[in-house]
Amino acid sequence: MVMQIIIEPEYRNSFWCSETLKGLSTQASLKKSHLSEIKEASLAKLTRKRQNEVITVIGTSVNWIRRIAAQIQEKGYLCLLVTGDQDTRTISRTNSILLDYRDSMHALLTYLRQTGERRIALFGVNPSSYADSVKEQYFPQKKDIYYNFGSIVTCTHQLFSQLDSYTAVICTNDIVAVYLLHYLKEKGVDVPRQLRLISFGDSFLSRLMQPSITSVEQDFRVLGAQAVNVCAFLEKNPQLVVNAFIKCPLRIRESTPSGQNIMTGASEYTDTANVNFYIDESISSLQSLDQLLVESDELDIQILRHLIAKDTHEKIAEALNLAPSSLRYRIRKLRACFPEPFRKTMLNILQEYLPPEALDRAEAIKRSQNE
Repeated sequence: MVMQIIIEPEYRNSFWCSETLKGLSTQASLKKSHLSEIKEASLAKLTRKRQNEVITVIGTSVNWIRRIAAQIQEKGYLCLLVTGDQDTRTISRTNSILLDYRDSMHALLTYLRQTGERRIALFGVNPSSYADSVKEQYFPQKKDIYYNFGSIVTCTHQLFSQLDSYTAVICTNDIVAVYLLHYLKEKGVDVPRQLRLISFGDSFLSRLMQPSITSVEQDFRVLGAQAVNVCAFLEKNPQLVVNAFIKCPLRIRESTPSGQNIMTGASEYTDTANVNFYIDESISSLQSLDQLLVESDELDIQILRHLIAKDTHEKIAEALNLAPSSLRYRIRKLRACFPEPFRKTMLNILQEYLPPEALDRAEAIKRSQNE
């Protein structure tokens, strides 16, 4: 079976898209399927080769998804949407595999209220994001929502000017949470004593912060893997409409009061301006840092530690018993996690955002994963 996919261009370089594609690729390989990516410009020229062909749409922006879904359906294909939880009834005849943000928001707000929090802000909402629109819809106080219109710096300043009004902040994803935590520490705000911080993502980076960030787990690899299974089901059962949900548990960590992990249990469409969340330099550098830490093995972490210590390549190769060519290859691979403007400043980004001992903790996690 050939599984055809189309990816939102601005979303393609995000960590979340990368994880979804890894899940897709792994499961497709197990099912002896082949992934074939379609470019948006090629949609008009597509011709179905057989009945019940499915095109899988991976994206996050409201306007883009609606436009692509309409084109797919006009060509007679079945459409499978892979994204955050949404009311897909606004897109007729569209199948979906979704992260259940709706139930996650309910569990998250319940947890904060149980710990006594009543003054809560929702931070970093991307107005173009399907997933963020769900979080926005189920957040009760609209005046306490802070939107990211393409600049996390501006969004942070707006929140900070009203920070005395809140005892807790829900961040729409771990990247903005890490940025906000870094900013708050620079301003002398104690998390969690003065302010509780909670997020969506459960990324590797969020677990290395001090304090580590309480987060709703979003397993995009599972999302991608299940998309392969749903696609195969639809080809055999084209008369059915599938809306499948991936549960997202809440992982309690140091940025909120301790408690038990909570297992979790869309909005009406309006046109919005397209906001490219992924070209913000602060967001891009943190996404790249998260990708670097996820893809690094135990030896890579040791190399990073030596590079930060400004050890020469000769000293690093000797200490780690590596051939110079092997060391150069690994360093190039590490830098490749960052887009070109940030590769030369990779070490500066690590030192700016990673707390002391973070690489030691990362190495310990990598070691435990291999045992």
